[in-house]
Amino acid sequence: MMTIQHTYVRSILFACLIVLLIFTTSCTAQTITVAPSPIPTNTPLPPTAIPPTPTPTTIPRQPLSADEVKTIAAEFDKISKAHIDAWNKHDTNLMRPLYTDDVRYYEADTTPTVYNAASLISLMSLVLAWHPDIGNRLVDTFISREDGFDIWEIWNYETSTKENPYYQYDRYLLRDGKISSWYLFWGTEAFINLWTPGKTFDQKPLQDYVSAWSSGDPKEVASLYDPNVIRQDALFGENQQGSSAVKEFATNFFSWYPGVSLELLQSFKLDGTGMTGGVYAVHVSDQTGKPCDVRAIILLEISRYKITKEWMFYNADSLIACGWAQ
Repeated sequence: MMTIQHTYVRSILFACLIVLLIFTTSCTAQTITVAPSPIPTNTPLPPTAIPPTPTPTTIPRQPLSADEVKTIAAEFDKISKAHIDAWNKHDTNLMRPLYTDDVRYYEADTTPTVYNAASLISLMSLVLAWHPDIGNRLVDTFISREDGFDIWEIWNYETSTKENPYYQYDRYLLRDGKISSWYLFWGTEAFINLWTPGKTFDQKPLQDYVSAWSSGDPKEVASLYDPNVIRQDALFGENQQGSSAVKEFATNFFSWYPGVSLELLQSFKLDGTGMTGGVYAVHVSDQTGKPCDVRAIILLEISRYKITKEWMFYNADSLIACGWAQ
């Protein structure tokens, strides 16, 4: 009987133990979710990251060396002043050392009027004999690397007077400090009245140039040019071939000089050719933000209403004054 009782008690204890284990396991298996405490309103938040400033995609234009510009201008001015001095003295002996032996002279065609210095001196002697009172004054000069332009006032030539002179635009190609080619362009008024009476000079290409390069729109600029155009700016070393390359340059140009505009001051033409050009004021700002004008001669060769060639020449003083040369 005692054995049965002990067995019964052990069974009860064993059952209680199993129930206790089950209850304990159930309790420990429950997951307690704790809601996060809200951040106090006076707790500082981490700083918001500021995106970096975009890096400009256009590299700033490198200014020219002012010293180099002065040197080039001085060399060109020396030749130009010696040339006009010889004319004012009516002395062909002073002219001869200024020309190379194989100098070319162009006045009314892309074919040279003369092919050597002796022929050029003979021609100039005739001009002086026909106009013994001719006078000249140097107005301005514009430079590139191996060539440049000067502008003369001329009076006592044909119908010109000192009060109402003609304007002559001379492009000199230089070699070894001498003039190897001389292109004589006449101002539009003289060209119209002297050489082709009754004929008007179409300045639309020059005005279209102003509009396009003042528009801020590279596409409008590119539309002026032949697909195979050659554009030369030897002074800055910025030469382009093809209208797409000109469009890319125009994009940079408008980025360098926001709000840039051009103004045509004077115009000229080489008779019998598609070569025409003008003196332009390029309205920009100087280094302090003040309005400033770079004066430039832009020479164009036009065929079928498109620019096929272009050359740039600059007035040295204006380059320095506007900070394009430093």
